[in-house]
Amino acid sequence: MIVEGCRTALPNPNLDLYERLKEQNVCILFLHGSYQACPESISVKSDDYYGGYLLGKHFLQNNHTNIAGIFQIDNVQGLERYRGLSAVLRDFMAGLPDERILWYTQTELTALEQKSDTMFLTSFLHRQLKDCSAVICQNDEIAYWLIKELRYAGLQVPADLSVAAFDNSYLSEICPVRLTTLSHRNHEMGTAAAECLLRM
Repeated sequence: MIVEGCRTALPNPNLDLYERLKEQNVCILFLHGSYQACPESISVKSDDYYGGYLLGKHFLQNNHTNIAGIFQIDNVQGLERYRGLSAVLRDFMAGLPDERILWYTQTELTALEQKSDTMFLTSFLHRQLKDCSAVICQNDEIAYWLIKELRYAGLQVPADLSVAAFDNSYLSEICPVRLTTLSHRNHEMGTAAAECLLRM
């Protein structure tokens, strides 16, 4: 069984079900990170910490010092990407004040996807992004919606604000401006997951 967890940074109410599957000798492989209460679980994931570090370093090398971030707080990937960004800014003696980070939840993401509810992005844009020259987004989806909100506010990307993200999905291709996005090679994670399951 291949499982992509939901809200992986939060306690999982279904741990007993995973235990029952293990008792029945069902092989379980997690994609993108497992739950903290399952430390022995096998997982195939990107190095999200290093990804956050790389994108932060990219912006620093392009003379950005006031860098913001938008990350999902109830998702292990979001926490790791934030940790990478904060580490590179610390290493290069640049600050990362709390107000430059927007944490959003799965509930807000669902409202964005189902109802085009961009309130959390709009509020962040008007209150906290004014002094920033670059922002790193959790993924292409968040970057896509943020760029739309920036255009509604009369701001140009990258002239007024540079935007980078993760995943290199189709959204990075249909985005109104060229998006800097970080990804592993096509099919690499799926291939790694299949090979890992066969070994299991």
